[in-house]
Amino acid sequence: MSPIRLAIIHHSAYEIMRIAYVTPYQGPTLVQRRPIIRNRSISNKIKIELIAGLLQANSHEVEIISHGEVVERQFTFYPGFWETELFHSSIPVYYVSSLPIRRVNGLWAGMRAVHFLMRQHRVRPYDLVIIFNMKPPQISCANWAVDRAGLPVILQYEDDVFVDVLGTATTGPLSRYHRYVYKAVLNKVSGCMAVSPHLLFQVPSDIPKLLLRGVVADDVVEMSDRMK
Repeated sequence: MSPIRLAIIHHSAYEIMRIAYVTPYQGPTLVQRRPIIRNRSISNKIKIELIAGLLQANSHEVEIISHGEVVERQFTFYPGFWETELFHSSIPVYYVSSLPIRRVNGLWAGMRAVHFLMRQHRVRPYDLVIIFNMKPPQISCANWAVDRAGLPVILQYEDDVFVDVLGTATTGPLSRYHRYVYKAVLNKVSGCMAVSPHLLFQVPSDIPKLLLRGVVADDVVEMSDRMK
């Protein structure tokens, strides 16, 4: 049994939670409505579905909030909407609106994600927020959840934010500002699950951590057992 499954089951024995899962999830309806093919990640989609499914299977209520990012710069407004082809009938998915204009896209997505999170929290309060990496929508939601709503935030850390795609530390005033923002988020999360010890090492030592190398679906485990 995977470490994340053990952790979820252990916690669910004490408290059933309503969870906001702020992610870059990309479902089938989003693919139809927005030009996201250049920015599509099937592996992230599957991992998000598996973790959300594990949480729901242990009686937690999960709601996915995705920024459905459009990376092609264009003067086109994409309104927010609910996913209609759900991977699980009890796990709703909402995509915030997108305005893919240079230097506006991230700020806009962050504002809309927080607005939706606030609205849903007023209707039925959340108990926990999980953020997938530290894009602007996730950072904005984490800051609001901790500073305004007093909610615990768990960071699912997949991509090192302190280096570029080649693994080189970025420099310059804007990079220094971004590092300050990232470190502020790392200092306020209540826990972190990451894919490597290197990423976990970036989190303060007093914060609970879980090394989550990957998540495997039950059908893969069953096939492995049959092959034995």
